[in-house]
Amino acid sequence: MVDLEHLIGSNEDGLVLPIEPVRGHLGVIRGEVRRFLDDHGIDDETWLLVANELVANAVDVVAGADPDRCATDGEPAILLSLAVDGDRVALTVANVGPAFELPDQSSMPPATSARGRGLPLVRALVDGIRLHRVEGISIVTCWRAHPAVGRRT
Repeated sequence: MVDLEHLIGSNEDGLVLPIEPVRGHLGVIRGEVRRFLDDHGIDDETWLLVANELVANAVDVVAGADPDRCATDGEPAILLSLAVDGDRVALTVANVGPAFELPDQSSMPPATSARGRGLPLVRALVDGIRLHRVEGISIVTCWRAHPAVGRRT
């Protein structure tokens, strides 16, 4: 059985969301992220976009993958974790499925391409991003200092 929560190291004060690989749920996920940020006094819309892009990528990977490679024994195939630690926010999205690479910081797809802008956009919006794989799970973690309460970014 895949234990995504163990792999991402969630904490008791953070938000942990199991996610079905369905794009139609992205609005609900944005709402949960917004509620968590509001509860912590963080007025930073950047995290809504970052969460949306990382979850959309994970949904695409899981939905397009071989079901036998993504078997999770009833556990979620995607998990989002969001935590505030002092003046830093960290978001992690873990998903089962095939491996992928983070694009170079300067890489963008051709203007005619319909896809491929999400990860470069995320990389530009956060202070740091890391991708690693453990036991067939891709784990993307990004972090950013959060602005003072009430300041919009």
